[in-house]
Amino acid sequence: MKRRNPDASMTVRRLVEPFGRWLRVRPLVCAFAAFALGMAAARALRPPVWIAAGAAALLAVISLIGKRRALLPLVALTIGAALMSAALVRPEFTPQKDVFIRGVVDGEPQWRDNGLRVPLRAVTVDGESVPCRVMAYLYGFDEAPEFGSEIHAFGSTWLPNDANPSYSDWLWRQDIALCATVSARRVMEVEPSSGLSPIVWAMRARERVAGHIRRTFSHESLGLVMALVLGDRSDLPEETYDQYKKTGVAHLLALSGLHVGLLFAGLHAALMRCRLSRRAAFIVTLPLLAAYAVTVGLPASIIRAGLMYVIAGSVRLLGRPRDGLTILCLTGFLMLVFHPLYIEDAGFILSLTSVGGILMAGERPGLFRTRARRGVRNRIAQAVRASLGAQFGALPATAGFFHLIPVLALPFNVALIALMGLFFPLTLITVAVSAASTCLAAPFVWLVEGIARLYAAVTSIGASLGWAQAECGAWPWWLVALYGVIMLLQSPYARLSERTAPRRALRGLIVLLAAGSLFIPR
Repeated sequence: MKRRNPDASMTVRRLVEPFGRWLRVRPLVCAFAAFALGMAAARALRPPVWIAAGAAALLAVISLIGKRRALLPLVALTIGAALMSAALVRPEFTPQKDVFIRGVVDGEPQWRDNGLRVPLRAVTVDGESVPCRVMAYLYGFDEAPEFGSEIHAFGSTWLPNDANPSYSDWLWRQDIALCATVSARRVMEVEPSSGLSPIVWAMRARERVAGHIRRTFSHESLGLVMALVLGDRSDLPEETYDQYKKTGVAHLLALSGLHVGLLFAGLHAALMRCRLSRRAAFIVTLPLLAAYAVTVGLPASIIRAGLMYVIAGSVRLLGRPRDGLTILCLTGFLMLVFHPLYIEDAGFILSLTSVGGILMAGERPGLFRTRARRGVRNRIAQAVRASLGAQFGALPATAGFFHLIPVLALPFNVALIALMGLFFPLTLITVAVSAASTCLAAPFVWLVEGIARLYAAVTSIGASLGWAQAECGAWPWWLVALYGVIMLLQSPYARLSERTAPRRALRGLIVLLAAGSLFIPR
């Protein structure tokens, strides 16, 4: 009988032990990583739903009966694959002409190519219910129908994937698998909404705020103010957006955790100064956060930031340990369970990876674990650390979605994000004051437009530099996996000392991988 080699056994144990420790300490993180991996694999391989669901059920039963925690990642992986396989199944339709279409406006109408693009829900075609939303293209309309109104018209239906597969995938992420074309001459009736829905109230408030902003601010700053207040970039010139993108600060134009943090952290602090308890202030901000998210259109980045705010606040009130990575993974898990196709959404991926990069670059694991160090030098160091973490965390996603790596993003982010801490609250205050009195708001408007011109000047300088950005191709999956492992190993979660040689080597390897990605062909 052969005797086991103790050295080999000890080596295997040392390799497996960190995984077991993570599974004990952070089971949600391990489960989410496996869950997302299963969704990505199902997206690429497209297995039948019954195979993925059967594997998930079998592993879940074995895990429950045998009480084996080590099977948790495998269960999460197969569940993720089953959910993604089911989400990829689209209803089949046959294009039809001259049919009677009836549906309720379920989004903000957008002007496109001399017509309106309007999403509809509760749609029927010749009396038959459609099991998904429909994107209607309305031509000949003088004004857009309001949210919640019901349209009765004759038109034709067609499949979006015949024209543009990428556009079809974008539509399906919004539960739209059918398009319709309607002329104003063939509209039978447009019933106004009852106005009893909170979503209708929020959309009407959005329209009133948008009209008020257009009357208050000049054309130069209008696009930036609309993007910051309502998340609407339709008034932002294309060249202005290109300047922000080339400088590496385009994320400032998209409502995200930065804006949610500035708004609701300030509101929470103001409520506590009014002698409300921490619990009462948190409860008061919850409905305001929900109303704000609905008003700005529920983008993935706002949902992610809002969920993290709710989870972190709830954990804090319950007196439980707060771990930033666990809260982030729980947020991502909830979003993907309710909408699996977020795994393809650029806003969701960039938001999740940038926050993950900030946590990986932190001095110690946790979320709101300690107060920020005082002093200008320490605050600048923290801003640099957070900016570097966000950029390196989102680097594979940035290369995959945009095929660009901004070289000068760090100095511009440190300066403009610090300025955003003043600019964003000031913009909201200006909009609120101008609604009450135009005269009182005049100095605020002047200050906001001055900061907007400063943003335009800084981004114009950054975009004019020929080496402000570098083109690259999408990273292969194995490079993304290697990069993620290295990011984790150099983070505080790996329990390496801050000044050890291995951590420095790993961080140097991250820089080398980032530089090497420039040679990946597009």
